[in-house]
This record gives sequence, structure tokens and C-alpha cells, in this order.
Amino acid sequence: MKKQSVDDSAKEVARFKKLVAEFRKGILGKRPSTNMCFVVSAPLQGYLHACCGVDCELESGMIGDYEHFWLRLQNGLILDPTADQFMTPEGDKMPEVYVGEKPEWYRNE
Repeated sequence: MKKQSVDDSAKEVARFKKLVAEFRKGILGKRPSTNMCFVVSAPLQGYLHACCGVDCELESGMIGDYEHFWLRLQNGLILDPTADQFMTPEGDKMPEVYVGEKPEWYRNE
């Protein structure tokens, strides 16, 4: 299988976020994402590798006082399929699925 990377163009990121949102919905259904980061991120890593040819690594860290899991893509961006359980330091709600630079308030352990 040909290895894929996630291009950081707006169109590619939007397509990728839709794929991840559908995967997440398959696991969570209508349940909230609170405390489900590992439950979604770990199998998503395997799915992206096996079915999409996208290599990524599971990372853990802290957001405030909470342990959290997300994926790091080969291009250095992160993929957080349960970002919506958090607010930014400015008080804005994070998107359901976040793809982008790792926010500085995501601290690696």
C-alpha cells in the first residue's frame, strides 16, 4: 500500500477531518467525547495506517489537569479526534475534530 500523508491545504484538511469525524461517530455514536480520547485515538491510529496508509503516532499529554491522547501526523501536525471536550485558554470551544499545529496548552508528558 502506498504511504499517504495529510497535505496541509484547506481542502485536504477538510476531507481528512470529515473522515475522522465519521470514524469517531462510529465509536461514540451520540455519546459525548468526554474521557473518550484513548478509546477513539488508539483504534483511529490503526485504521489510518491499515486502511488509509497514513502513518501517525499516538501521543499523550496533559490539558490542564487532565491526561489526554491525540495523534501526531508525519508532517508534524496533530490530529485530536476528541478536541471538543476542551475549551481554549481564551474560553472558546475546540472543534469536534482538530487538525493543526499542537496548541501550546497541550503539554506532552
